[in-house]
Amino acid sequence: MQTTTRACALVSLCFAVVSCGGKDTAAPAAAVAVTATVALSASKDSVQILDSLQYSAVLKDATGATLSSPTVAWTSSSTTIATVSTTGKVKGVRPGSITLTATSSDNGKTGTATVRITENWTAETGTRIANTTSTCTIQLTDGTFRTWGSGITFRNSTDGLTWPTLSTTAGLIAPTGESLRNPAVVKLTNGTYVMIYESAPTTGAGVLRFYRATSPDAVTWTKVAGSGTNGAVMEPAVGDTNFISVPDLILLTSGSIRMYFVAGGGHVETATSADNGATWTREGPITITGITTGRWHVDPDIIRLPDNTYRLYMAAPLTTGLSNKRIISATGTDGRAFTLESGERVAATNLTDDRVDPDVVLLSTGKYRMYFGFSTTGTYDLKSATSP
Repeated sequence: MQTTTRACALVSLCFAVVSCGGKDTAAPAAAVAVTATVALSASKDSVQILDSLQYSAVLKDATGATLSSPTVAWTSSSTTIATVSTTGKVKGVRPGSITLTATSSDNGKTGTATVRITENWTAETGTRIANTTSTCTIQLTDGTFRTWGSGITFRNSTDGLTWPTLSTTAGLIAPTGESLRNPAVVKLTNGTYVMIYESAPTTGAGVLRFYRATSPDAVTWTKVAGSGTNGAVMEPAVGDTNFISVPDLILLTSGSIRMYFVAGGGHVETATSADNGATWTREGPITITGITTGRWHVDPDIIRLPDNTYRLYMAAPLTTGLSNKRIISATGTDGRAFTLESGERVAATNLTDDRVDPDVVLLSTGKYRMYFGFSTTGTYDLKSATSP
């Protein structure tokens, strides 16, 4: 009996429950489900400086079942760009992007998300002009605003936010079978104005060209013919695939004009004019340090900053091609070589947004306003945002 008793005692060390008679044996304890995947989500993929964005983590086991536990630990790849709380709330610090990581407490499985931190431009409520993408806007000396759009037509506004329903023609006539669009206006030192605009076929593919007009008051415009087809002042060059578009102008300290424009459909080039836009000398593509090879950049808008350096605003896709564009910017000292600035200038609410044709105006208050085309469906409206 002693031997049998000892045997039962020894066996009981190996099994949770056992019958000394050997008839009843308990089943092994059920396996505890462990984390197999960690997925992160939020209402959007970017957050502005000083704003916060809440992320959540969903943990699933190997069968795909959602786990109510364990917990996760949150980390930011760069706390100088964005921090994250213990509950997954991301706060923007400066423009850039981070890798947000959630790590499960049971086995260290991780999930990640890229979060973009954007400059704190503040979107202004409402639509400025419906069914409009590209504009060129200036604030006049009396504080009012004037913008030019496709047509070539213009509108006046007392505050830059509310624009009349109807626009006024500038008196420029398109060549037969073509339409006028993408005007760019610059004020010369003598107080007169120069406009460069493009003409494009109304249907099908064709050649895009630049034309010139002048005005004493930015209201009445007169086309001044150049030496090109139909009086164009610039024709596409070899390699442009008949495509030059979306010009923007800046008056240089020398008195010359520099034009930024899209060449070949996917990159920005410049040209200069020493005769108020009558003739142009092309300077070739600009350089942008930090932009990904193959990432197209279009719709240039150039401004000179108070320290006499330059900031170039552009529309660029998130990766390649021309889908889901965002407004980005680059800075430089000579107007030709630029360094890409991190982040986006106006935060997008989701990955399918398309934001194009930035038009930045220095306001009399010292702040900037940006007009841009915005679409989620393919139909664009003109929106605006302001910068501190």
